[in-house]
Amino acid sequence: MTDIQQLFARQAAWQQSRENLTWEEKVRMAEAALPGLREWRAAGTPTAAPAKEALSAKPQPPIVQPAVTEN
Repeated sequence: MTDIQQLFARQAAWQQSRENLTWEEKVRMAEAALPGLREWRAAGTPTAAPAKEALSAKPQPPIVQPAVTEN
């Protein structure tokens, strides 16, 4: 098994183990992760920037779809 296949197998096992958790346990795990996530976002790392912008209260410009013309 290649490294990538092993990675996918581990990821699938991880996802299946999380699928079997109760809703309360999933919420508890998410709440436990919040302080670290807040620190990571506050650090201003480049990978944290999109998440920080997504939480912004600033209105975003509308997405304009190109007009469809019939030939």
